Amino acid sequence: MPTGIGTSAFRTLRADLSPDSTSDRPKTADPFADLYCPEPLRIDEPLGERVNERVLAWATEIGFPPSVLKMLRTAGFGRFAMLAHPDSNDVDRLFATAAWTAALTVMDDYYCDDEALGADPDRLGARLTLALAAIDRGRLVGEYQTRLDAAVAADPLLAALRSSVDELSRYGTPSQLGRALFENDHFFIGTTGEMSWRTTGEMPPVWQYLAARQVNSFLPCITTTDLVSGYLLPADLYFEPGVRRACKLLGLTTVVVNDLYSMAKESAQDSPDGGLPLVVSAERGCSLEEAAAISVGIHNDLMHAFDDQCRDLAAVPSIELQLFLAGIRNWAAGSREWHRSSIRFQPNE
Repeated sequence: MPTGIGTSAFRTLRADLSPDSTSDRPKTADPFADLYCPEPLRIDEPLGERVNERVLAWATEIGFPPSVLKMLRTAGFGRFAMLAHPDSNDVDRLFATAAWTAALTVMDDYYCDDEALGADPDRLGARLTLALAAIDRGRLVGEYQTRLDAAVAADPLLAALRSSVDELSRYGTPSQLGRALFENDHFFIGTTGEMSWRTTGEMPPVWQYLAARQVNSFLPCITTTDLVSGYLLPADLYFEPGVRRACKLLGLTTVVVNDLYSMAKESAQDSPDGGLPLVVSAERGCSLEEAAAISVGIHNDLMHAFDDQCRDLAAVPSIELQLFLAGIRNWAAGSREWHRSSIRFQPNE
């Protein structure tokens, strides 16, 4: 057993892998109580509210309209950061990852999900290309650079994306920031893939949907775990195949959680968006309720596979790796708590 800095988190990881480790923790009323997912290690509402206020002040300064400010206020991305990163009390670092999560969510709403907010399948590719130029600064010359920078500054969404990356760069190393941008590139590819199904009316098989959803996941945000906590997982370890498998499995569990907790709101719409229960229902010819139960089982299989992978990786003599694996599992716990308690996912919102 390792000793020294980070050992307590290493022991926490091993304890969390015990099948009964969360059984004695209180659970709130939950339509998906059978989900195999740990309970959050910390619920500090005052801290979450402090980070929320930072997010709202930032969004106001960026120039977002009242409708976006209302969404950010009700969604509570500062609370999300507080729940997902229980080993950090640093409001500045929590704000950095909360702003990144908020900016990407607003982009997803306005570019991909909600046609009432201006989402347009025909314009998605061009919009995402420009968003990438805002996030991973486009490098032009002369007047072309001036025009690009002016376009980013004039659009609150593009400005928020660029600003959120600037906030992350205050605390992250080039490899940590590059890792987040790498995962974000995958996220953008995934959004275009899902939009193609929507425009053609095609319902993919479950395996293909899961493969696409793994690309279009929360990994751009999950991967900031070490940045928020103030240590560095080396790039060679992050991209080691076993670690990569663990991250991709964990990332997929979190978007299945998103699909489940948004199911009621989505199904109440005239044209429901995708989501694993809907895809399962179409493939198996079963009710949405039965499909939701099957989806819970898929999530649980993924989470058990993640735990098994972490057990295999426990032999790697890296405190940073063990901290990171414990941290991303805590991220999943916080995300699940946020999804089941956020007003954002209520049908009447």
